Amino acid sequence: MLDGMDRYPGIARVPLANIPTGPNVTRGADRLLGLLRAGGIDDRSAAWFVDVVALYINAASFERSIYVAQGTTPEDQEELLAAFERLDPEQYPNMVALLPELTSGDGDERFAFGLRLMIDGLQAR
Repeated sequence: MLDGMDRYPGIARVPLANIPTGPNVTRGADRLLGLLRAGGIDDRSAAWFVDVVALYINAASFERSIYVAQGTTPEDQEELLAAFERLDPEQYPNMVALLPELTSGDGDERFAFGLRLMIDGLQAR
């Protein structure tokens, strides 16, 4: 889904205010619901997960489309990194201590982490 949206930068904005009901999206959602139910996920959690995971994917793709429009990537944000490096460690001790982790990983790694976090949370329910 993310790859499909990324092929058309900006398209992820459309379903954020308009719930898609076309046959391809509906078919994909139905298959995901079937997998979740077959895996023992209760119906309410499965239904809400489909919504929440779609929002997560849309947001990730929409953010990527903004970077594409700007001709940058999150990793290209020298100004952002410089601003973080200027933080006062007395005032922001956790931000300063975790700066290497806060700025580590690429977009794909971070996306996969978020998706795995949602799946793990769903399984824990």
